[in-house]
Amino acid sequence: TVELGVSYWRARGEREPCCVWQLSAVPLLRWWPGSGRWFVEGGIGATLFSHTYFADRAISTAFQFGDMVGVGWQLTPDLRVGLRLAHFSNADIKRPNPGLNVVQLSLTHLY
Repeated sequence: TVELGVSYWRARGEREPCCVWQLSAVPLLRWWPGSGRWFVEGGIGATLFSHTYFADRAISTAFQFGDMVGVGWQLTPDLRVGLRLAHFSNADIKRPNPGLNVVQLSLTHLY
């Protein structure tokens, strides 16, 4: 499954810029253990940020790779909720490349 996403990031405190937009396309592998509604997922894909600076950190390029692993729950046939650990980095295309590590809460609507 390829997940297409739009995300809005907001930093805590008075850091600048406080907010960025992110577009992403991430091929995901999803495993459904047993016959329940729980799943485990992971993927690596491409993302594009609206700025190359976020929360007092230079990320150097708007293009970033995104790696993620997570768990989730199927709420309805077309709605899922999940918790993910994600890492975004430009893979040293340009320095500095500090990477961004985040915890994501996701709500996914299937079309």
